[in-house]
Amino acid sequence: MLKWLPVFVLVIAGIVSAQAPGISMRIETETGRTQFRTGERISLTLNFETDTPDAFMMIIPRDRMMPGPEEDGFLVSPAAGTSDPMSYRAGQGGAFSILGGMFPYAKTSVMHLDLNQWVRFERPGFYRVHALFHARPRPSGAPLPVESNDIGIEIVAADAEWQAQQLREAVNILETTTQDNSTFETIMNAARRIGYLDTPDAIREAARLLGTAQIQVAEILKNGLLASQHRKDAATAMQQLLRSPDQPVSKVFLETLGSLEGREVREQLAEAVGQKNETAKAISTRTLVDLMPEGSLRAETAQLFLHMPENQQSELLGYQWPKIAGPDMIPALRAIYEAVPASRLAPAAVERLYELDPAQGREIILDEIRKPVPGLPFKTLATLPDATLPGMDKLFAEHLEQNQVPEELISRYATRAILESVKAYYAKRDSAMRTRTSYPAPYCDAPLVAYFLRTDAAWGQHVLEGLIAERGYPNGPCWAGIVGRTAVYYSGPEWEKIAIAALGDSTVVVKSDAVKALARYGSTASEAAVWESFRYWHGWWKDKPAEMNEENRRFEQVFLESFAHAKNWNISADDFAKVRDLCITKDCAGRAEEFRREWKP
Repeated sequence: MLKWLPVFVLVIAGIVSAQAPGISMRIETETGRTQFRTGERISLTLNFETDTPDAFMMIIPRDRMMPGPEEDGFLVSPAAGTSDPMSYRAGQGGAFSILGGMFPYAKTSVMHLDLNQWVRFERPGFYRVHALFHARPRPSGAPLPVESNDIGIEIVAADAEWQAQQLREAVNILETTTQDNSTFETIMNAARRIGYLDTPDAIREAARLLGTAQIQVAEILKNGLLASQHRKDAATAMQQLLRSPDQPVSKVFLETLGSLEGREVREQLAEAVGQKNETAKAISTRTLVDLMPEGSLRAETAQLFLHMPENQQSELLGYQWPKIAGPDMIPALRAIYEAVPASRLAPAAVERLYELDPAQGREIILDEIRKPVPGLPFKTLATLPDATLPGMDKLFAEHLEQNQVPEELISRYATRAILESVKAYYAKRDSAMRTRTSYPAPYCDAPLVAYFLRTDAAWGQHVLEGLIAERGYPNGPCWAGIVGRTAVYYSGPEWEKIAIAALGDSTVVVKSDAVKALARYGSTASEAAVWESFRYWHGWWKDKPAEMNEENRRFEQVFLESFAHAKNWNISADDFAKVRDLCITKDCAGRAEEFRREWKP
């Protein structure tokens, strides 16, 4: 008698003819092996073929986090001796989570999955395995069954030595491999193997690793613990680790233990955290910060901040800053800035330090500005409220002479006092660029163009308009984006006048740049000019939509996005009805209508 093991397969529609094309599926073990130990990874290859390429698309989750529709799954015979590892989620709905596994239907498509995600072989024996998935045609129609061939799998008992070796190898990978694109799947497979083993030692290692694992790995380990045949043992092991001085307790660790025990365990961590060593205490305190009311653990977090993993520090300095902001954090922020080698969190640390102690933060920023090559990014250095820094002019000029050019800092802080020096430097660089033998082009330095506009409007206008008009250097298309790049550093009235004029440029790319820049940096008054440009564009294309090229179809989307994301314009839901009526393509009109229905100023 066959046993049904549900599989969640989300089918996304593709194009289909009036008569459904044939689809076939063939399954086989990835290595050709047919004999496996209990708890061993069984990797399958699913080969799909269809008579009509691109007619269908299927998404089968690489990691089956939640159960899905009962009509999709694997059939196993005999059913005795097997179980569904996801049965613990029964009754929790058909939602699912995917870590990879999306693939389109071409004429031939291949995907890989672990049978262990759907079938747990609990005792030795010979089993037949058969798969049945469904594909849904587009635009409508009943799901089409896609059945596979049968394969035979022999399961033999696993000995303790093999299990221990498998566990050692997987743990070693998780503890020593640096994650990048080339090793991601190796790391994920190691985490999966620990869950498939499901031995007492594997359970404990999964729980231990859960304390510091990256989120993708943590989700795999969590699923393995929740799917374990030994959930009580898993809960007992995690309770012991929760109280261990050396065990970091992450948020996912706490969530997993709570799910195993069916109760809230946050208070147990609060009681245990004081007994942990510095690193474990730091990570565990970070978990409590997530769960406790804002500001309740500020002093404790500040004390342990430097012992936290960098990713957790980054979150706390970012969106969770209000939970920990306070004078206690000043020493930690200063230490991050002074760390050798420099921490990638130094910019955020200095910005937060400036919020808490403006005098100390200002001192750091000014010291960095004085350096020929600052160690902090422009965004951080530009945070001072000063319109200019006259005391830095001489230093900026010296850096120019030494060809150590702080262009962005000149655009932000230099006064008119060094204008002639900057003009001379710009002219020298422009001449060198135009006369070089390979790829000659005008010198295109948006920060210095912005400086000219701010300190000598007429000269700045001359330079910027010249760069927009320069089309003689196809390999150096400064003109294509100089309007927007200049606005990053200066977007005053002089810049806006030129940007509005660029709306009438003869090339779409320049007009597109101007529309996007005005939406982001333009004043309220610039809205009318963009509307007028859109109306003119509509009038040009309304009677010849079939002739519109891809460039103008993209330009239409630029107009739509500009109104949807404008910073200073007074946009209402009714405005998107106007945008909809000015759109030429159905896609643009449809998106505009969605914005109209959902618009919230």
